Amino acid sequence: MAIDTTELDDEVEDVSWRALIVEDPGILCGKPTIAGTRISVELILDLLAAGTTTEQLLRDYPHLKPEQIHAALAFARACVVDHFEQARRALPTSTEAGA
Repeated sequence: MAIDTTELDDEVEDVSWRALIVEDPGILCGKPTIAGTRISVELILDLLAAGTTTEQLLRDYPHLKPEQIHAALAFARACVVDHFEQARRALPTSTEAGA
């Protein structure tokens, strides 16, 4: 059963992660971070994946804002979509594969 992500896609695109996520070679070796902080997108994803709630993140990192956490998720989504698109372009089409 396919999941309709139309509404999700629209909501995620509303998050302007480009203004909130930066890569600076002088900060955490260039890992994507929340602008103005040394908090990496990777750390946020790790904590959320481990079960930390957004509320806990905001309590433990009081200088973070909800939109920064959402931007980290939107950035990660954009990376996954980009990776999927690159991988898909590298795959042979059904006619090339002899199907």
